[in-house]
Amino acid sequence: MLKSIFFFLFTHFAVGLLLTIIFVSLAEIGKLFVRVTTWVAFVLVLLALLAQPFGSIRPESLLH
Repeated sequence: MLKSIFFFLFTHFAVGLLLTIIFVSLAEIGKLFVRVTTWVAFVLVLLALLAQPFGSIRPESLLH
């Protein structure tokens, strides 16, 4: 249950950060903000996947 909460929280934050880039012009916020926001969203998605809300996925199980 807690893993699912962390997964949805981190992915929600990441999507929210990426949506701010879409709705605000680049000239208004600058390139540095876009880069930092993208990297923070990437880290949040990684943290969400590290929470393993769907159990451990082994690469060899994907081949069968």
